Amino acid sequence: MALLGQSEELHAKNKEEEDLKERSTRKIKDGVEDVLMKDGELSQRHGGQEDGQGVVNIVSYKDMVMGKNLEELEDEAETDGEDEDQEMTIMGKKNMRVEEHFDGMYPCPKFIFSAYEESKIHRPWKKGIIVKLMGRRIGYKVLETRLKQLWVRKGIINIIDLSNDYFIVTFTNDDDRNAAITNGPWFIYDHYLTVKEWKPNFHPESDSIEKVAVWVRISGLPMEYYDPKILTFMGNSLGKTIKVDKNTLMQGRGNYARVCIEIDISKPLLPHFKINERKYRVEYEGLHLLCFKCGRFGHYKEGCREQQLQPDNNKHSAICINA
Repeated sequence: MALLGQSEELHAKNKEEEDLKERSTRKIKDGVEDVLMKDGELSQRHGGQEDGQGVVNIVSYKDMVMGKNLEELEDEAETDGEDEDQEMTIMGKKNMRVEEHFDGMYPCPKFIFSAYEESKIHRPWKKGIIVKLMGRRIGYKVLETRLKQLWVRKGIINIIDLSNDYFIVTFTNDDDRNAAITNGPWFIYDHYLTVKEWKPNFHPESDSIEKVAVWVRISGLPMEYYDPKILTFMGNSLGKTIKVDKNTLMQGRGNYARVCIEIDISKPLLPHFKINERKYRVEYEGLHLLCFKCGRFGHYKEGCREQQLQPDNNKHSAICINA
């Protein structure tokens, strides 16, 4: 019924608007509702329901395509909230605690961190490597320049100086890092650069270098022994064979065979070996501070503790040569 002074046409228009408003705000009973879009087309909303405050929760198109209904989404939301709460609990103070201890009469608190916290702080350093130049100190800038020349091919490196002449190097590219670890040994100023992967709780002051990859030369070896299997066998007797020099494998040089081996420098180095009663001398490239008396690395003959205990006989000492 039209109001007084209102035309039938205007009344019909108002009636249509009211019907449209009622349809767009009515409660959902069957889980499907038609909503008039601004371009005049109809769109269906699935799984919607009123939350008690007049707000309708609607399942998104992506979730609808994936076959998720409102109950599943609510379960996921609750699960996500639980995971977040659990993570916050893991990161909480209960997993970073302090225990009261004493060092003699003085307080010495002990800090204890959870496995989660330890893993979290280790993550940025897992791709780092620890380096140290043997037998010589090197400045930060000089090392940075040389390592960029040796190692940087695809990414960039960052160098941090540690105590006791150690440095930690991190890489942005995995190929550069793998090459730095596997393509050695590396020389800087005729000294070996020791390289090893970073490990948690590395202490430069208490760390000691025992295993080093070095090149050894076996002079005068007959050419028939320039065989990969034979040379690997010989290298394993001196230490642990890593690789054989390409020129040696190709039999391009006959003055000496060259093999890269990992040696334990805390033990005496073997100076020679025999084949068919003939003695062959083993020469170690680039090992400075090598004692020609006892064959150990870390001091010269003049400071050897065994010098006064045994007669001097260089024929039985390890030989160091410059690379």
